[in-house]
Amino acid sequence: MKKFISAVTSLAMTATMASVAAPAAINAADSTKTLTIAAYAQSGSAYATQGSAVTISKDDIAAGDVKVPCAVYLTEGTADTQTMSIPLTIDSDQADVANVKFDLIDPNKDYFDTAKAPYDVKNAVVFASEYDDMDGYLPTGTAQLTCEPKQDAASAKNYYIGFGELFPRGYSWTGDKSDDYPVFVFDVTFPKGTAEGTYNIHFCDYVKDDKGNPSLMLETDDRYTTKAGNLKTQEMTITIGDGQAAGTTTTTTTTTTVTTLDSTVSTTSTTVTGGPVIVTPEIPSVNADADVVFDLGTYTANAGDKVTVDVLLKKGSVAVASMDVKFKIDSALKLAAIGKKSAAYGNAAVESNLDTAQASFISLAGSEPIVGTEGDSVFKVQVEVPAGTPDGNYYVSFDSADIFKSGGDSSVWDYGYVGGVITVGDVTPGGSTTTTSDTTTTTTSDTTTTVTSTTVSDSTTSSTTTSTTTNDPGSSTTTTTTTTGEPGSKIWGDANCDGTVNVADVVVLNKYLHDASSYNLTEQGKINADCCNPKDGAELTAADSKAIIQSIVHLVTLPVQG
Repeated sequence: MKKFISAVTSLAMTATMASVAAPAAINAADSTKTLTIAAYAQSGSAYATQGSAVTISKDDIAAGDVKVPCAVYLTEGTADTQTMSIPLTIDSDQADVANVKFDLIDPNKDYFDTAKAPYDVKNAVVFASEYDDMDGYLPTGTAQLTCEPKQDAASAKNYYIGFGELFPRGYSWTGDKSDDYPVFVFDVTFPKGTAEGTYNIHFCDYVKDDKGNPSLMLETDDRYTTKAGNLKTQEMTITIGDGQAAGTTTTTTTTTTVTTLDSTVSTTSTTVTGGPVIVTPEIPSVNADADVVFDLGTYTANAGDKVTVDVLLKKGSVAVASMDVKFKIDSALKLAAIGKKSAAYGNAAVESNLDTAQASFISLAGSEPIVGTEGDSVFKVQVEVPAGTPDGNYYVSFDSADIFKSGGDSSVWDYGYVGGVITVGDVTPGGSTTTTSDTTTTTTSDTTTTVTSTTVSDSTTSSTTTSTTTNDPGSSTTTTTTTTGEPGSKIWGDANCDGTVNVADVVVLNKYLHDASSYNLTEQGKINADCCNPKDGAELTAADSKAIIQSIVHLVTLPVQG
């Protein structure tokens, strides 16, 4: 268990890890490293996308206490930092900060109520960490954490954080880049009624001993300090009310409304030059009172990042035999990977196809459908934000989803979802004053529909693909249905003989394989289901089941040999 010690001891310990004399020249792989204080991007809070300049409205602070999850991020090109000493505090020249509180988050303890990517844990995952099946999530290094109402040695009259860390064995970044995840996380709480004004969260940068050791320092084989000029810093402001920093600004506001048959999604983006890009998406909510509801979450990223979208089961007290879904990703982004298990449904194995953005699984306990665990992950998908992607809000959702009840037929549960927003954007520099406004409304009644039909004569199978594109350039819907002319005639994979091949057929076959006496297939169903090394229904095995589900996500064409 970590030992919490005083700020003076903590920073003194960190100083003893470092050399007492700064080298004459910097020879490390990085010519500079940068520490940034900003809103905690992975928090999912209302402030998560506001970067280093957060605004709290007058109405929110009048309604109750406001907590802003914050973090310190390290930008480095080489993972070679050996020690860190990072103290910070809060003050204001406009308002009293005496009642504003810091809470420093221990990375070894739970922070979130539900597990989150990348490790499916509740911790506030830090920038250098690892995960294995035996020990789970492990932050790298030895950290000393201090959080006090004030700190005289640092001239911090208000709340103070002292963070020191030693990396005895080196480390690897948790993400693709060092600043994908924070060095540490802290919450800032403003009590109800806190006065309007701008509050500054800044580093405590002072000489702390007679050897000249700075309080704010990173060390590799060389030192990074603000005095040397190779340690860059970006501090944070939190503004309560409508005030803004002095100087000229440029504001661009864009509102987009997309209306479907059962949902409306509005997004408002405001870019303020002279501060951060402020992007405030309204979280999509589609059929949120359905039988099964997914939570796709909200995320922040930069161009070049990869984002793991954790599709959680928000509501699902009904028994589910199987699922077959098709994801919809905004065209600017790319689907990079689909996870191989569904934790919410007993770690059911997921079959998927990136090219068609489809995923399917069977969720049976023996031969019975199961109820998923709310809050657990149903699917995980990794989304790539290509280099050069413009700043803005991008959406991940479902193009279609069949959630089968029992598998005896094709009856399905209604589904809905919330979330699914990836906000791409960085802080931008200041400029002159300009204001523009643009509003776009898109309704599904204004659509372009293309229908393509293909008939395969030797299997009496027809395939119809309907593509519907709304006026939103990145929005399209594709549904593929495979049918036969008459139910009961031979069609590969149609185990329940209803004229459609879908996951329900796999469920029926799996029930038959589990207990043939209770879940008997018709003779035609056996012939249809026997699609891997077929022998007219004489030998049905799990290989047939796998072949059918792979055909559903377009990995194979039935029948298969092998």
